[in-house]
Amino acid sequence: WIGSDSFVAVPVGADLPPLWMRRVLDIGQVVMTLAWSACFVWFVIRPWLRERRLTLDGLIVIGCTLASGWDALSNTGQFWFTYNTYLVNRGSMLDVMPTTLSPRAPGATEAWPLFFINTLYGNFVLVAILMCALLRFVQSRRPQTGIVALLLICFVLGAIADFIIEGLVLLPLGFWTYAGGHWAINADTYYKFPLHEAICAGSVFAGLTCLRYFVNDKGETVCERGLDKLPVSPLRKSLLRCCAVLGGVISIFIVTYHLPQ
Repeated sequence: WIGSDSFVAVPVGADLPPLWMRRVLDIGQVVMTLAWSACFVWFVIRPWLRERRLTLDGLIVIGCTLASGWDALSNTGQFWFTYNTYLVNRGSMLDVMPTTLSPRAPGATEAWPLFFINTLYGNFVLVAILMCALLRFVQSRRPQTGIVALLLICFVLGAIADFIIEGLVLLPLGFWTYAGGHWAINADTYYKFPLHEAICAGSVFAGLTCLRYFVNDKGETVCERGLDKLPVSPLRKSLLRCCAVLGGVISIFIVTYHLPQ
């Protein structure tokens, strides 16, 4: 994608966003990039300098950031949402995917925001941390709470969180719009919110929370269990652990969001 003719900006077009929205979009890109930078320093660089290893939270930050490039994957068959082209962009990697069916051309495709979507994804670790804290609180008050109930709590809270983040904040501010979708709230406005978006995005938040919360007594996620039994060097085990957790994080997005959408 980066080396192709598709790596060009999608222009705004004739209908320039109003001045207040342009200012909000500019500020949003700066704030989100700074927030991601802070998360990267705190969860990735800081632990690495102290312990010479990547923590689970650090791997979640990296995994979510890597998964952000696939954010427009559900537009493979046809467009149902689009980003605001005023945001800094260079098209989308979907342009060069052989599975892409929706019409597109260089400069006429998804305007994947270079300084917002990837940084927004990386900050999802904060949602997982907060939801894990809530699950610990629930289990401390009600120790008999089972795994199914905890999963349901994760999903419901994740769906509510997405509705607040997208439906009440980011969509009205103009960062992207859902032209398609089903079961919509504010259906006749540019900030229309399809309710299935909350279901799928809530599943992502729940998946990340469960990955972080349900670890064994060694602090291992379900993705990395069994590595201690492999007859390989410590360095190779560390690399396999990173690949396993990163693969788990990215798979959560594909399985719970992109494929259902």
